[in-house]
Amino acid sequence: MIPRLPPFLLIALGGVTVYGIQNVLSRLEQRALEAPGSKPRIPFRIEHARALRIARAGIIGATLAYTGYWIYDRRHNRPTPASQAYGEQKAFHEDQYADRERTQRQYVDELRLKQRLSEEERRAQLRGEVEMMGRSSR
Repeated sequence: MIPRLPPFLLIALGGVTVYGIQNVLSRLEQRALEAPGSKPRIPFRIEHARALRIARAGIIGATLAYTGYWIYDRRHNRPTPASQAYGEQKAFHEDQYADRERTQRQYVDELRLKQRLSEEERRAQLRGEVEMMGRSSR
């Protein structure tokens, strides 16, 4: 499932991705242009410290991104007061829907009764017409 992220976060992720890919490609290009074995050696300690800084920045960035998404999700998917189930509120909510359902049932019953009566009237009219046709044909 792909989470729905806010536009600002999508822009930030897109920018970081583009610049990250550009950085990797520029490093690969520099290595491809150099003569074999001529790579300048950076002392291990400096390279290790730089890798730690990059990892730390990545962890902080991921934490901030997740925190932003979590806040966004909480604000947009929070429960509404009508859906809360607390004593009087729940009873009021159920009563409100019970009244609506009761009126709906009454309306449907009235429609069915009207339909049944009209069908009975039509049947009686047809029976009368059949009897009239039977009498006139004799």
